[in-house]
Amino acid sequence: MKKNNFKFLFLIGFCYISAAFAQDTTGTEQQKYRGGFGIYPMPNKPMLGYRSNLNKRWAFDSKVAYVFQLSPQLTVELNAIRRHVRNDVFNFYNGIGFMLDGFTPGFTIPIGFEIKPFSKYPNIVIVTEASPKLAFSIAGGVYSTLNGNVGVLFFRPAKKSKK
Repeated sequence: MKKNNFKFLFLIGFCYISAAFAQDTTGTEQQKYRGGFGIYPMPNKPMLGYRSNLNKRWAFDSKVAYVFQLSPQLTVELNAIRRHVRNDVFNFYNGIGFMLDGFTPGFTIPIGFEIKPFSKYPNIVIVTEASPKLAFSIAGGVYSTLNGNVGVLFFRPAKKSKK
């Protein structure tokens, strides 16, 4: 096994073992939010995203980027994330997902933080994320990379039921 693949597998194992010992710190009832739309302007590819919820333990996350370098290239990430530490200011999560980078498929493991810096606007969230990726290329074989994202998500409040 190559040295880089061993480091990648070690990182994945460490994240899942540490997540098993994490605790849910949510002690109060939080306001419900529907899906959130986001923009990830840096560092490597500008991306647009959607996250299914803000306060639940499990969420669906997706990101899309379109880059035109030598040829047009569409990048799509579809992830299932699990929040391990949840409170009023900060969430820590990791997950697993599928990505398609141009014609190169692969798997991604997002690990990140959701920071809610504004107490008046708890639906605005700053996201910092690192994503180790394992890709399968026809020309290059199997290889791994580490990508990062910094972005802002805006969640919509849930509709109030009429009773």
